Amino acid sequence: MDLVELDAAEWIKSQIEAARKAAYEEGYAAAIRDMQQALGLPTKREKKSVEVAAKGRVSEDTKLTTPRGLTRQLVEEAFLKTSGKPVAPIEIQKLVFDQTGTNLASTSVRRAIEHLVEKGRVIRVAGADALWRMNLDGVKE
Repeated sequence: MDLVELDAAEWIKSQIEAARKAAYEEGYAAAIRDMQQALGLPTKREKKSVEVAAKGRVSEDTKLTTPRGLTRQLVEEAFLKTSGKPVAPIEIQKLVFDQTGTNLASTSVRRAIEHLVEKGRVIRVAGADALWRMNLDGVKE
């Protein structure tokens, strides 16, 4: 075996070892989650979500990716629950979390609001930088 073959063999060994280690860690984490679930204990993510909800804030650590259409639907449903009262995006985030347990990213909420504004379902409150309300009149502004 020459030097190039030895380097290639060492690289392959290191890749196999890294894959084995990652698989072991993934399996170990899954086993811990299964045990916590079987014992009725909250997982690390669930604990963090409860702490965040109690503070009324949504942390980047607790967010999962939500499909765009679902995010828009959740935001619109939250606006419907406000009965036309002006609300800020953070209030929408909190309403969605309280109703569904889903943590939405602030950017996703803002994009969903922009989409609802384009559709005429939500309107910006005049004179307010960050307040919107459900368009109960149905008139597109």
